[in-house]
Amino acid sequence: MEAIELDKIPEISVIMPVYNVEKYLCQAVDSVLAQTYDDFELILVDDGSPDGCGAICDSYAAKDRRVKVVHQPNGGVSVARNVALKLARGKYVAFVDSDDWIADSMLEKLHAAAENTSAQIAMCDFNYEWRTFGRRNRSLPGVDVMGHDEAMIKLFRNKELESYLWDKLYLRELTTSYCPDGREYEDTSVMHHWVDGIKKLAVVHEPLYHYRMRRGSIVNNRNVKPRLDKLKADIDRSLYYASYHPGLVSDHELQAKVIESAVGAAKSVARNSSKADAMKAIGQILELSAPFAACLDDEAISGTKTAKRYRMMKKSLGRFIARMRFEKMFQSGCRKKDKNLFD
Repeated sequence: MEAIELDKIPEISVIMPVYNVEKYLCQAVDSVLAQTYDDFELILVDDGSPDGCGAICDSYAAKDRRVKVVHQPNGGVSVARNVALKLARGKYVAFVDSDDWIADSMLEKLHAAAENTSAQIAMCDFNYEWRTFGRRNRSLPGVDVMGHDEAMIKLFRNKELESYLWDKLYLRELTTSYCPDGREYEDTSVMHHWVDGIKKLAVVHEPLYHYRMRRGSIVNNRNVKPRLDKLKADIDRSLYYASYHPGLVSDHELQAKVIESAVGAAKSVARNSSKADAMKAIGQILELSAPFAACLDDEAISGTKTAKRYRMMKKSLGRFIARMRFEKMFQSGCRKKDKNLFD
């Protein structure tokens, strides 16, 4: 009987890439193992972590047969997630970041929502967790189930339905488009592929995921590469919609999304890199975004701050960098009280 249990295919595969999070890892793993729905496997991918994470992963596998561990040389979170996706056996897949934690009913409630509505994806609200307080993010308020086209539109606008991997439960057959190796913001690169395969998306209006706001996370990494990766992901998404769903989102909105992303990337690079690195990176940003700049002639965007900043980038790159740095100096003075909010 025990052998049969060991070979049993789990209903859910939970994927957790692990890298340099020794301080937080136990809380993340414990929150998964404490789930009220226990028909799952937890795949921990130790991505060449330089701290004690590998040993911690092995200790959990020794105590709980639901835990599977993969040790590999460091390849980045995209590679780690892809490795786990290829190993996942469950009908459904969920993702938990190794510095976050989940409510003990998350899997149960997402699974029930998916099964009861025949939805291919179920998602929940989540909390942003700073050191001393949390703030709830409400996903799709007033919506319990939505169809394909509405979900695709909401995803593109990335407000009520965002591209995060970790607040959702996916039918595993959706996840055959893998994260691009070597890129960050891999969720933005793949989420539209996965949502494009659904007929329904179900929503659980409870904050079941807890996202830790810490300085070392990708979201708070202001180096050049993550900014360029984010822009490339937004370009890929706009081109995908234009090619496979023409008219679902207007050409103007597709272009404006890229220009907004380009200005955001350039602003971050200008404020956080040396002038030489900023000049080089913003040159790349302008080159990547140039095919989408036609939207700047539209009256709805031509007078906006985004349009003005983009034109400044093209006309005088040195002036743009100086302006962004001046704004950062002013904002830094206003935000000194926030310095202890992040882990």
